[in-house]
This record gives sequence, C-alpha cells and structure tokens, in this order.
Amino acid sequence: MKNKKAIIVLLLLVPSVVVFTSGTLWPEGILGYTGSPGEFTCVKCHGAGAGATGLQNNAGPGSIVIESHPLMTNNQYVPGKTYHMSVKVTEIGRSLFGFNFEALDNTGNTNPLINNSIGQLKMMDAAATQITANKNQGRVNVAHIYNGGASTDSKTFFFEWIAPNSGTVNMYATGIAANKNGVNDVGDHTYSTSLQLTPEVASALSSIEKENTSIEIFPNPSTSYFKIKFNGFSNEKISANIMDINGKLIKTLFTETVVSGENTLNFSTQDLETGSYLIHLYSKGNTSYHKLIVQ
Repeated sequence: MKNKKAIIVLLLLVPSVVVFTSGTLWPEGILGYTGSPGEFTCVKCHGAGAGATGLQNNAGPGSIVIESHPLMTNNQYVPGKTYHMSVKVTEIGRSLFGFNFEALDNTGNTNPLINNSIGQLKMMDAAATQITANKNQGRVNVAHIYNGGASTDSKTFFFEWIAPNSGTVNMYATGIAANKNGVNDVGDHTYSTSLQLTPEVASALSSIEKENTSIEIFPNPSTSYFKIKFNGFSNEKISANIMDINGKLIKTLFTETVVSGENTLNFSTQDLETGSYLIHLYSKGNTSYHKLIVQ
C-alpha cells in the first residue's frame, strides 16, 4: 500500500511543475530581456529559442505597443512630468501574456550590469506588474508578475514613468503571447519594440524662460566663452547642462552646491560648433531653458 501511494503522489506532482514553467510564464518575467543594448529579447527562450519549429521574434500575427497618457507629441516629453505608461501585447486567440520594459539613457552602454536607467518608474497595477532590478543587472525593469497577464486576445500593462530633467530617452519593451499548453515554449510568440524620446524644449522656452529673469547668460552670442549669473540660496544644489536645439544632451556643465546670493560661473565654448544651443538649469524641482548662440 505504501508503494502505491508513493506512485500516485509522484504522478500528481510532475504535471504541476510543467504547468508552472511552461504554461504560466516565469513569475519575474526574466528581467533584463528587453532587447535593449546588451540584452536579448524573449525569443532567447521562447518561440525559435525553444525549438526549430518556433517563430522568430516579431514573426507572429500579434503586436506590441508602448503608449503614454497623455500622449507625447512628436515623441517629446515634458521634463519632470509624470506619465501613465502602458505596454499592450496583442494576439487573437491567446489568453496569457507577459512583458518586460526599460527606459535607458542615450549613452549606448551595452553592459547590463551598469545601471543607465533614466527617469523614475512607479507602480500602478500591483495585480499585474512589478518594478525591480534584475538579480544580475543594475537596470530597473517593469515586468509581469505570476499570471498577471492572464487575459483574452490582449493584455495592457500599466505603470508610471516620471520623465527626467533632460536627455534623450530610449524605451524598450518585449512581450510574449504564450501558447499556455503546459508542455513547451516553442509555440509561444514573442514581440519587441522601442521608442526614442527627447525633451519638449520649445514650450519650455516660451513658458519658463520668462519666469527666470534673474538668470543671465552673457555674452550671448558668444565667441569663446559665456557666463551664467544667478541668485542662489545657501546650500542649494544646482545642475546645468548644455543641449542641442532638439534637446539632445551634449554635456553636463556642472552639478554643485552654490553659495547664497549672486553666483557667476564661466564656461568655454571652444569645443562647441557654431550654432544655437540650450542651457538647461535645474534646482529643487525647478527647471529652465535658455538659448545660447555660439559664433
């Protein structure tokens, strides 16, 4: 009787393990598989990555889309603004979906151990998503949780992203439409997409620069150097960046604590080509943009 009981327990346990690994997707979404520089996509383990009969990435009949709410006109973000982001994975006939998302800077870093995430990610739907760094990576990910992507024909995952103060942002997302057969991952279909964002500098110039009359940039136009003069508060930390007219970061001029009262800082333009630039100043949540012309 003891032997028969042991056999029955074994037969019941084995299928449950198979369903966990193949039918429900990995609980943590295998963080770090977003298709960003230095990372694989989900096809590494699903679809063609699981067997010769599987499909390559983006070869299935479905899709994956990154969207923001409110929409970012011309893929331009407002610095410091909070956006409700969504990643929607769609494939008719599927009922289990997963995803992975990252927002990275434009340094081109290909080492996932170095955290070059940009902006700040926040939870919106704890029943379907999680935000965490991969066990072996420094980058911050948003991914599905255990069975958080159970839905018919499509699943939209929601989270918040607080835009940075400056710089080009590269968003990467991968998704899976699982076959949910509890046997293998060959029949899963994988998808990936990316989106590049730049700061919305035109509206910032028209609305913010007028409010910062205490900040002076001179001589402007400049031939060899320029100065930034402003009034600071005691122990106030201020950052200044120089960007091209489209909002792409060229370099950081300084990030330091200034003294109370009038401050004047000098910068060379010898390494800048002739043209128009933007000086971006940031302190304690306040941000401003100022035009600089180099001749």
